[in-house]
Amino acid sequence: QVTVGFALEVGVGKSSALKKMKAKNLDMIVLNDPTVAGIEFGSDYNIATIFSSDGAETKLEKMTKAKLAAVILDSVEGRLKNK
Repeated sequence: QVTVGFALEVGVGKSSALKKMKAKNLDMIVLNDPTVAGIEFGSDYNIATIFSSDGAETKLEKMTKAKLAAVILDSVEGRLKNK
């Protein structure tokens, strides 16, 4: 089992996301900031960073939300293979 959380944060994103991941005992958390131009609410695009409990940090470029979902699932699959 791999638990994934999501953090929609403005400004203090990384520190807040890491606190949430630890407090909720998550394996991964996906951080995004809705104030970035071009990825605001209602947009088909997003920019995110995936943090893992093992300390890994993956910054992702602007992509469609469907592509982001696929990247998140690939990350989960990778963790499952390593458990």
